[in-house]
Amino acid sequence: MGLIAASFVNLVITITAQREAGVLKRRRATPVPAWVLIAGRTLTAMAVSLTVMTVLLLVGRFAYGVHLPTATIPAVAITAIVGSACFCVLGYALSTAIDSEDSAQPMVQAIMLRLYFISGVFIPNVNLPGWLRHVAEVSPVQHLAHGLHHA
Repeated sequence: MGLIAASFVNLVITITAQREAGVLKRRRATPVPAWVLIAGRTLTAMAVSLTVMTVLLLVGRFAYGVHLPTATIPAVAITAIVGSACFCVLGYALSTAIDSEDSAQPMVQAIMLRLYFISGVFIPNVNLPGWLRHVAEVSPVQHLAHGLHHA
């Protein structure tokens, strides 16, 4: 799930580090509106996540012989764009709850590893207890993985 790592994990860590270093305060002093700064950071994170996903698809194609039908490429692209935007928004939301740069990476990794395991990314979630599957249904990771599998 390089898409999530690039658009959520890296964004949370970067925003927290920039906030702690005072970079966000200095950027806020510029005449550029705040929405432009947020949109620029979001578009950068989305571009990186889509590039990572493209590279992984190409490695899968040429190194492992995985065939992606041409008709499904638009659905995969739209799902990836919407998923990346969703995780960027969640990244901004989580970055407000993290107190320091040192705690950003452990907190994000603790959250994401649990979500990966219950969302059917690493193991099929049919093997999970019913209550845990209901928790996973709320997770955006499961919806992104489901969308990409069916695209």
